[in-house]
Amino acid sequence: MNDKNKQEKTFVSNAAHELRTPIAVILGHSKLIQRRGQDHPEIVTKSVNFITDEATRMQQLVNQLLILSRADRATSERTYINLSNLVFESVEEQRALLIQKNQCHRCFGRNRTCQRR
Repeated sequence: MNDKNKQEKTFVSNAAHELRTPIAVILGHSKLIQRRGQDHPEIVTKSVNFITDEATRMQQLVNQLLILSRADRATSERTYINLSNLVFESVEEQRALLIQKNQCHRCFGRNRTCQRR
């Protein structure tokens, strides 16, 4: 099994574990309300709050999983960049700026003003 498959299995396992916890809390509190809600109305509000918090947590986890899924499916476009042209253009732009500042590229760093004037 290659590394990518191992990583995917680990990821799925972790995601399942992260979803299992809030599901267990939701089921536990809903069963508590069913069993004791009529006799102890004070637990209903508290349990509903727990259920809402855990459902929100699950929603965030699922949204994060969807974002990761979309990112994984996205394909990156590769384009050819001619670095020689890019470097040449950058050098020419800098050379023009130096000349505008009364400095030529041969004199830059030696004196503040151009020696060739």
